[in-house]
Amino acid sequence: MTDHARESAPPVAPVAADLLPPDSPAAGSPAAGSPAAGDPYAWMRDHDLPAMRDYLAAERAYYERETAPTRALQDRLLAEMTAHVAATEDSVSWRRRGLQYFTRVAEGQELEQFCRVAGPGEPAQVLLDANLLLGDPACTGGYVDLGVREVSPDGRLLAYSVDFTGDELFQLRIRDLATGQDLADRIDATYYGLAWAADSRSLFYVLTDQAYRPHEVWRHEVGTDPASDVRVFREDDERYALTVRATRSGGYVLIDSDGPPEVIVIATGSEVGIAADAVRAAAAKGRKVRLVSMPSTTTFDRQEQAYKDSVLPPQVVRRVAVEAGATQPWWKYVGLKGQIVGIDHFGASAPAKDVFKEFGFTAEHVQQAIDKTFAA
Repeated sequence: MTDHARESAPPVAPVAADLLPPDSPAAGSPAAGSPAAGDPYAWMRDHDLPAMRDYLAAERAYYERETAPTRALQDRLLAEMTAHVAATEDSVSWRRRGLQYFTRVAEGQELEQFCRVAGPGEPAQVLLDANLLLGDPACTGGYVDLGVREVSPDGRLLAYSVDFTGDELFQLRIRDLATGQDLADRIDATYYGLAWAADSRSLFYVLTDQAYRPHEVWRHEVGTDPASDVRVFREDDERYALTVRATRSGGYVLIDSDGPPEVIVIATGSEVGIAADAVRAAAAKGRKVRLVSMPSTTTFDRQEQAYKDSVLPPQVVRRVAVEAGATQPWWKYVGLKGQIVGIDHFGASAPAKDVFKEFGFTAEHVQQAIDKTFAA
């Protein structure tokens, strides 16, 4: 191969065995159980390896060399496109709890600012300027990407996550919007998806497994050590990926898997605890179950149809309602193919736990009702 041909050839990433010294006993034969045994390129996950940095530098040099003849054209196209874009561009705003929120790309900047304003003519408050994150000590490669950006229900805090490497794993941070300073709370390797609790004292976030599948939802209390965070849900079925979000009203936090569930369990009040035990048991058997807490059917019925359909997708006909009171109103939510677990006669007096057990109002019976929807 000539020197010119060798210089023009794209770089090729070495496999794990090629990185070992020639006299190593493991050279050419990765140890069983090691990452290289199943994936010869697993070593590339370590961005700090000198071999990884050398390979990325070789890729960049190849790109610069091959695209050099088009540099003038690139500059001309960039200038033409820039001329068609407003120097400062604001997004369409959205209203939340009396304030207007929007994003802005300021003149001469490439990244967005996240802003809010109290009303027309009022000065905008910049909550987060992604351009300033380029100067963050953790930003060593000139790359910034935001994962989540959620203001707390009381409007005092901003939870945001940032990725400085491009691997789509983000460091979650919390900012005090009164001072503009970030709190000490920092949680590494989080994924897309975040929900604030209604009291603004805690939030829920997502973690991934080794295959980058979002599979766990954790809860963090503001101002505490992330080491004390609590896992609230884990999806072990590798076919599904988790998301977490708050409802539009902010009253509920929803944990969901990709796509619609197989069955929906609806409960209200103290019955949610019984339903939750049944849902966990059903999930352990491989059922894809959504638990819906509906404290007020009247309030739910007043919501827009799009919202109601997002909570109770029409295509999901397997439904179970759990109600210790009158069961008749729940048939409109579960349909003819649904099941209702309830107490339809009264008069017994005892602690609630004993009454529930006496009348079969238990998690076991809810599990049986879930199973019946699959047999129907």
